[in-house]
Amino acid sequence: MGLVLKHVYLTKAGTWHYRRRLPRDIAALIRQNEFKRLLGSTEREALRNYPNVNAEFERLVIEA
Repeated sequence: MGLVLKHVYLTKAGTWHYRRRLPRDIAALIRQNEFKRLLGSTEREALRNYPNVNAEFERLVIEA
């Protein structure tokens, strides 16, 4: 059984992505409905990159 991370999914191509919907008021300011980033091609890369990408999302929301 693997580790379960919120907002992370494995694509058919075998890459790991972070995907999260932006709040409506912020989405209107940024003109973007969701935040998507590639985490890596392996589970290990995804685990290593997850904290940075999640922090980037939180920073984007706070700054907006």
